[in-house]
Amino acid sequence: MSCNWAADYKIAPNVTFGSFEPISEVCPATYIRPDPGGSMMPWLPTLLLLFFHLPACIIRAVRWESAQYLALGLGLLGTALTIQAYVSTGLKPEEVLVWMPLTLVLDAGAMEQLIVLILEKHDERRSWVPRRRGDLPARRGGRVLWDAVVKAWRDARQTMVQNLLPGHRAERIPTGDDVELEERRDSLLDAHQNANGQNNGNDPDAPNAEPAGDHPAAPTAAPNPDLENGNADAEAARADDDNDGEDDDEEEEDDPHPSALRYAFVALAAALLLLALLTLQIYALYYAITGLRTPSLTVNWCSPAFRDFALAVTTGNCNHYPVLPSSSNGIGCIALPGTQQTDWLRATAITLAVALFCQTADWVLMMCTNSKSRWRGVKFQRPWLTMAVGIIVLVVLIYAGRVNADDLPKGVTKTVWIYRKEESRAMGRVCRGELSPPGLRGTMIGYMDGLFESWGGLYDGH
Repeated sequence: MSCNWAADYKIAPNVTFGSFEPISEVCPATYIRPDPGGSMMPWLPTLLLLFFHLPACIIRAVRWESAQYLALGLGLLGTALTIQAYVSTGLKPEEVLVWMPLTLVLDAGAMEQLIVLILEKHDERRSWVPRRRGDLPARRGGRVLWDAVVKAWRDARQTMVQNLLPGHRAERIPTGDDVELEERRDSLLDAHQNANGQNNGNDPDAPNAEPAGDHPAAPTAAPNPDLENGNADAEAARADDDNDGEDDDEEEEDDPHPSALRYAFVALAAALLLLALLTLQIYALYYAITGLRTPSLTVNWCSPAFRDFALAVTTGNCNHYPVLPSSSNGIGCIALPGTQQTDWLRATAITLAVALFCQTADWVLMMCTNSKSRWRGVKFQRPWLTMAVGIIVLVVLIYAGRVNADDLPKGVTKTVWIYRKEESRAMGRVCRGELSPPGLRGTMIGYMDGLFESWGGLYDGH
């Protein structure tokens, strides 16, 4: 050990440098990893996100309808993980590596694209969008989707009433067809009553008529009004059902948007996710800016070597760190300057500001163009800015995650000296150990422990 400290140099509370034996031992080599909340998303999960997002971006640029549910699924996953990170970390600046929502820019752009293109697909004012027959006015895309939802609700209500109350017809708003059916029913009833009230036997022009004096008139049974009205009602009901069937067939044939209901639910889900994504990004931008004002950020790095009565650790450049308890059982930690956290707070604020600008610009460009717009043969109505920024962010996160996994934290050298002192011994011992980087496993532990810290015993079993 090359640090020439005086004998009264304070190693720990009530423990000086002179309380340790001058000969150091050799400790088993081990690793050092960040404490919960001190690690960013490891490079492997980020790489998996890139493998999903990159094909999704290509499909959305070429055949966007084929990537609707993939985009919704990725957006829901990103929203859920970000909310979980916010809850577990409380958006503390020293845990920014866990809660920074830099990957949400791709999801927000995808939701914007779904909303704009679905509305345009059903906008009957466009010359290439099918319209209803006749002189009916052209509808906006939102109106078409709303009409599809209203029609589905009306049909579901009518079906439910018929199933719960057999023979009962659900009430509908009277239309011109209903008035015509009512008039037809009344005319049928009048005609039937008039026909039963006439005596064809006294009509000389009737076929097979016989003289009145040849045979006595046979007694005629009195007509049954209930039976007559019942027959007329049945005939009118059959006519009503036939007319309803014709109207339904005509309505189905005249519906130029048979899948409007499905698209309406997709657009609604995309709108809700977009609102959540924008809120999460703005929230993180605010906390990243305020977190930069926090002085002297520190983050804990832990190792199995920092236990067994360990009091302090000295690095090869003579930096001295007291050993602290860890949130993980059976392991000790040292508090290092949070320079990386400060850098990522600044990067989060800048990236989110750029991402929000790109999302706004993409929305304006897509609303001002249409699906026929081209620029050098490329479809212009796509969220190109958010897709480019999102892919770049993922690549940078993969590189940064790999560097964090393969390098020791700033301020720690590979060789360290660990000061141990048991209460039963008069002199303490100094142990020289070798520390290795956290690797993928160490970064996974630090990130997952910080992400699911709010789960408590459900996650760690304690």
